[in-house]
Amino acid sequence: FAMERLGQRRGWIVQPRIRPHPALQAIMSSHGLGTFRVVSVLDNDTPRILYAVLRIPVGMNRADNFVHGSSGNLIAAVDLATGELHRARVSKNPSWPVMINVDRHPETGNTITGMSIPEWDALKGLVIRAHSSLPDLVTLGWDIALTDMGPLVVETNPTYDIDIVQTA
Repeated sequence: FAMERLGQRRGWIVQPRIRPHPALQAIMSSHGLGTFRVVSVLDNDTPRILYAVLRIPVGMNRADNFVHGSSGNLIAAVDLATGELHRARVSKNPSWPVMINVDRHPETGNTITGMSIPEWDALKGLVIRAHSSLPDLVTLGWDIALTDMGPLVVETNPTYDIDIVQTA
């Protein structure tokens, strides 16, 4: 099947589907994988975390991108010390970013505000260890999935959308 679909293209990446941690499934669409955008910085050669935001898929969105509010997805700031979610934000109009607060996921109806993120310390530890391996990069935006098998680095970005942190 894969070779038939490949056609003239040069290759495929085949990997297992990543599932969100069961606690997060309660506040996410079943169609996408929500990730944490965690911003880290080197402070005297020691990585520390500045901000964290959870990007929450809504509807049929397979990606959790916020796209300045036009995607319809939610974002919620995370308290770095406790791993507790603040209220979520979404644009009430996808064609013009007018942000509103929401406490519950529009599909699941489950409460976002105040939810404690499981394995929060492990997630932060992963970011610190990962940034330590890249000592020439001063600040990075990490996309971390909290899966049913623990935290997982999806990607890191040397330039990242600071607007989601500011909006959240």
